Amino acid sequence: MDCVPGEKIPEQEDYDPHIVENLTALSIPDLIPNWEIALKIMFYVIAFFIDIVGNSIVILIIVRIKKMRTTTNVLIVNLAVSDLFVGCFCMWIHVGNSVTTEWPFTDYVCKVNTFMQGENFSILQMFCLHAPSPYKSETS
Repeated sequence: MDCVPGEKIPEQEDYDPHIVENLTALSIPDLIPNWEIALKIMFYVIAFFIDIVGNSIVILIIVRIKKMRTTTNVLIVNLAVSDLFVGCFCMWIHVGNSVTTEWPFTDYVCKVNTFMQGENFSILQMFCLHAPSPYKSETS
């Protein structure tokens, strides 16, 4: 099963198969060794844990301590929230996709994952552009 966002592309049968016989990218990928899968999963779990714990601590500290609520720290909180979204919605998809030779999830997950990655980027842009706004209104 291929992960193709958007509409399905009809398969074409009017090509010469000898054109692509020397291209390795179109061949079936080799099986991934078990040690490599275990290593990837271990590092992804560590990165996921650090992402969730670290960003949660940053958010809690800045939200709970009033002295920490500066314009710069509001931007940092916004970046931490966006990074939490990446950890929750994108990292586990990426680990599943990197330890298999095919797309291991359903078509629905393919569409939602594509949407969430774009949405995380949009949220990051929105937070970065609007974080200084309260400071500007106070100084005007």
